[in-house]
Amino acid sequence: MMSAVSNHTMTEVDRDLMIDFARRWLHYGGGSASDIFVQFGVSDTIFFERLADVVEHTDRLSEPARRELIALCARRLDRKKASTGRAKSRRRKLRQ
Repeated sequence: MMSAVSNHTMTEVDRDLMIDFARRWLHYGGGSASDIFVQFGVSDTIFFERLADVVEHTDRLSEPARRELIALCARRLDRKKASTGRAKSRRRKLRQ
């Protein structure tokens, strides 16, 4: 587990590991929430928020690779937001 990622003080190695993980799992949806937690010690939401920031500020990636990873982050974060919205809607209906 990478303590540097979980306490918000990422090193260059941490950033490279995040990028490598995302690129390896890119065509499979970016990796499972459990794989992300085991590898980085954070939820998938936090991972993809941080990855988006890392990708936007690195010069390590080509522009096409940068766009692919940003799109992956957006999909995962949108999916999580939609899932959370559905759960909140269900809870509201149950309370009525």
